[in-house]
Amino acid sequence: MSRGSRPMGETVTSFIRITEIWIPSADKTRLDFGGGLYGGYKDFEAVSRTTRFAYDEGLPGKAWACRHPVVLKDLQSSYFIRSDAAAAAGLTCGIAIPMFAGYAVKAVLVLLCSATEANAGAIEVWTNDPAQSDKLELADGYFGSSDGFEDVARSMTFAKGQGLPGSVWERGIPVLINNLQRGSQFVRWKEARRWGLSTGLGMPSSYEPARTWITTLLSSAETPIARRFEVWLPVNDGLNFHSGSCDKNATHALDRQATWLRAGEGFIGRTLQTGIPSFAANFLAEPKSLRLSAQRAGLNEAIALPIFDFRGTITAVVAWYS
Repeated sequence: MSRGSRPMGETVTSFIRITEIWIPSADKTRLDFGGGLYGGYKDFEAVSRTTRFAYDEGLPGKAWACRHPVVLKDLQSSYFIRSDAAAAAGLTCGIAIPMFAGYAVKAVLVLLCSATEANAGAIEVWTNDPAQSDKLELADGYFGSSDGFEDVARSMTFAKGQGLPGSVWERGIPVLINNLQRGSQFVRWKEARRWGLSTGLGMPSSYEPARTWITTLLSSAETPIARRFEVWLPVNDGLNFHSGSCDKNATHALDRQATWLRAGEGFIGRTLQTGIPSFAANFLAEPKSLRLSAQRAGLNEAIALPIFDFRGTITAVVAWYS
C-alpha cells in the first residue's frame, strides 16, 4: 500500500469510506465522474476522476443496466474495474444505487466500504416481485461485522406498512427512525440493540410501478454511516424539512421545524432544481441556518440525493452529513 493510498494514522470511524456520484454523459452513452467525498483516499480519487463507465460496465454501469441497487461484496474477484486501486486503499465492498427519472438515468450513487472487525452497521436492499409474493424480501446487503444481523435479515419478510422497509413501501417516501432499539418503531429492535445499531433510513427506488426496491441504511454510534440525516419534501417551489436525526444535536429535528428552502438554494435546493445529487464539501456557500447548524455540530461535508417516483417526479430529497 502506498503512503498516499490511505491516510497515515487514520482512525476508522465511518461505516462508508467513500461516496461518489456518476452521471450520464451528454450523449447518454456512458457514466462520467460527478464528484465524491473521498476523505484521505486521494490516490483512489485520482483514479476515479479519469474513469468512465459504459452501460453494464463496472459497478456503476451494472446498476444502470440492472435498474436497481447492486451490492458487490468482493471488489477483487469481480467486474469492479478499479480493483487495484481499491486493494491499495483497503476497500472491499461496494453498493451502487441508480436514480431514474422515468426511464432516464439521472445518476448512480456508489458507496464503498472497508471490512474491519469494528465496522458495525448495515446497508440492505429489499425487493418485492408481485408475481411471487405480497411481501418484501432481502435481495442483498452489506453488514460489516454484524454478520449475525444478516442472518436475521435473511429470515424475515415485511408486508406493506410493517417495519422500516414496509413503511417506506407504504408511504412511497424516505422514512427515518431515530432509535432502532425502540420496539414500537423497529421490528428487529432486539437485534439492533445487540449489534449497537441506532439510526435507520429507508429510501425507495421506484423504477417501475410493478416492482419495488428499497434501500435501508442502518447506522451505529461507533461506526456511523452518517452523523446527521435529513429528509426534505417538495412544496410549492421549494422544500420543507420533514424529519431529521443528528448524533451531535439531540434537538436537531425540533430546531429544523418549519425550515423551508427555495429550489436551487444550497446543495439541498440545488438537488431539487437539477434532479442530480449534490455535494457540500464545506458549508461556506450554504444558507446561514444550515451553515451555522453544521458548523456547531462539527460536520464537515454532506451529500443530497433526489428520490423519484416511477413517473420521474421528485418526491423527496435526502441529505446526510459527516
